[in-house]
Order: sequence, then structure tokens, then C-alpha cells
Amino acid sequence: MAQLQVAGRIHRVGNGLALLIPVREARKAGLAAGDPVDAVITPGVDDAFGLLKDLPYSAFDRRKEGLWRERI
Repeated sequence: MAQLQVAGRIHRVGNGLALLIPVREARKAGLAAGDPVDAVITPGVDDAFGLLKDLPYSAFDRRKEGLWRERI
């Protein structure tokens, strides 16, 4: 049995709730519409503070170049 781990947001669909699975991930796991699945759902993130600490970043720099114009 293939295993798939998906993180996302719950969406309201009609009178129910749904968790969307990206098509690319579903195909890798061999899932198709109507397939029976078992799910374990863990709500929330343990600690969102510092969640992006390991990602590289650089300072924001805006330059007016080429055909770029201010829009109001």
C-alpha cells in the first residue's frame, strides 16, 4: 500500500469539509478518484515561530528598469 503525506488547509465543500490532494502527489502514490483510503489528520503546527528559520533569504531590493512603470 502506498503512503502519502500531504499538508494543507481544510476547505468547505457543500455541507462538508475536504482536504485537497495535489494531482502530482496522488499520481506518485497511485491514487485515483473513488479509491478507498485511510487517513490520519493532525491539526495545526506544533510551533509556527521559527518555522522558516532555515530558509535562505536576501534583502528586498526594488529597481525601476526597462518598461516598468508605477501604477496607481
